[in-house]
Amino acid sequence: MTEIAARRTTPAGPHASQQADVRAERLRGLCGDFVHLPGDEASDAGRRPWNVAVSQLAAAVAEPTTVEEISLLVRVAAALGLRVTAQSTGHAAGILAAHRLDDVVLVRTGHLRGVYVDPYNH
Repeated sequence: MTEIAARRTTPAGPHASQQADVRAERLRGLCGDFVHLPGDEASDAGRRPWNVAVSQLAAAVAEPTTVEEISLLVRVAAALGLRVTAQSTGHAAGILAAHRLDDVVLVRTGHLRGVYVDPYNH
């Protein structure tokens, strides 16, 4: 197992979850209402995968509707030391849940309605 893989699967320390909670609260404060925290009704619905037997306990769930929201979310999450992963339909939840998610922002992409690639400004 590589050092990076070992760090990802190593159980969190006793204060890691509290630190992630504070960072997730700051994330919502800086990004807005499309970021949902554990305990919010929208968070519970947003973290629910296609396979309901799997529990995805992420630090926050984000449901952006624009590219600008995604850009802001990723920049702020990185600055706060939170990891980011995307999930569109809830598939592959078992793979995500097999890893520690308490410092992860789960980005649900279901509210995005199109893709545009600018070949000149990529």
